[in-house]
Amino acid sequence: VYIPLVVENLSSQRILTMEFIEGYKINNLEEFKRRGFSNSEIAKILFTAIAEQTFVHGFLHCDPHPANVFVRPNPKDPKKPQVVLLDHGLYIHLSPDFREKYSLFWKSLVLN
Repeated sequence: VYIPLVVENLSSQRILTMEFIEGYKINNLEEFKRRGFSNSEIAKILFTAIAEQTFVHGFLHCDPHPANVFVRPNPKDPKKPQVVLLDHGLYIHLSPDFREKYSLFWKSLVLN
């Protein structure tokens, strides 16, 4: 997962300016097929990132719609996809208590 760099001299307390990223919206399945990207691999990358934000860090991106989640060729290996999270203006802090209860909820869904 890639997070665009902040352009400090163009940012302020109210405006967050980040580097320009070329990519494709997360729902552009035709482009992924054309590039030979695996939809399941892209889903796994995104799911893992959201799970890590939720359960490990407790700091969650609150606006992950298709215009804020891009996929592009991975610069290190262009045959593989890289997920890019955009628009970091809205996050929520999840308390340890919530994270524990939420993990038990998911555990019960998956294992029961």
